[in-house]
Amino acid sequence: MAADAAEGERKVFARKPTVEEARACQFHCWFPKFGPKHAGKVVSLDLPQDFVEYLKEDGITVADDSRAFGEPASSSSGSESPSSTEEEESDGEASSAEDVLASRFGDLIAKVDSAIGDLEGSVMPKLNWACPKDATWMNPLSSLRCNNAEEIILMLKASDRVLHDVMHAFEDCADIDAGSEADLKQVLTLKKWYDFDRRRELRCFVVDGDLVGVSQRYLSEDAADLASEKEEILRKVKDFFRDVVKERFDGLSTYAFDIHISKRDRITIIDFNHSGESTNPLLYTWEELLHASGEAELRLCDSEDSRRTVPEKSIYGFPVDFNRLGDVLNSKDTDLFT
Repeated sequence: MAADAAEGERKVFARKPTVEEARACQFHCWFPKFGPKHAGKVVSLDLPQDFVEYLKEDGITVADDSRAFGEPASSSSGSESPSSTEEEESDGEASSAEDVLASRFGDLIAKVDSAIGDLEGSVMPKLNWACPKDATWMNPLSSLRCNNAEEIILMLKASDRVLHDVMHAFEDCADIDAGSEADLKQVLTLKKWYDFDRRRELRCFVVDGDLVGVSQRYLSEDAADLASEKEEILRKVKDFFRDVVKERFDGLSTYAFDIHISKRDRITIIDFNHSGESTNPLLYTWEELLHASGEAELRLCDSEDSRRTVPEKSIYGFPVDFNRLGDVLNSKDTDLFT
């Protein structure tokens, strides 16, 4: 009997979400329930199927003058250098690729650029669930902040997280079947860029309709100076959950939601996540969350905790293979090529 109970307990803590739970956490599904007042300004665009297929294609080609690397610099002189013709020829493949991109997705590019203008010039891109944070090393700002459509397309194309959304959206669901993705549409959401204080981003855990725990979201950030505010922050979060979240996000009873609370106590919803293995419990474990009793607490990192945590930029930084390739190309040691 004890063995059966232990096995049942492991299954609970290793639970997988249902397809319905995963669908409920798509940004374009939950955002209308809260709107810009509680979740910031956004523009959402349905992605055409040919662009979705493009994201699945192997390889990335970017023109030298692509806006993906910042606005192209104008030539300072009209004269040609002796090697300009050769450079133009060698650049032909990249320029051709850029022309193809514009001809294939010119309408989408125009809509994205227009939306960025409407959102005051800088946005964070996101598909149904994931943002391309694993591709920030491709961004000139080394962040998710994008200023034009070509930056966004490059980051989406380079992101394994986005590719997982596109190709394996319900792979981790308990009840996936052949029809799970039949009517799934891919939506690009552009969120107005806000310079949030990462120490004040929190993940809130709800079990059976009750708020059971709140954790700092970025564990590499030292939030020791917020310790004196813990009780007040927690009270604000509880009030926000009771007054704003609980009644609106009524499709699920057990889930997590991410927020930012400003120094002026303004709370902005960042995202919703289903419960289970694929959602990081951060400073908790799913076992203690699902068995929680009593009042919720807020857990923060101090300086020692943050030093023990690998920063996100180290996880999603410049690939080691690229550094190795640079060493090879710059080396005179021919043994490196064998």
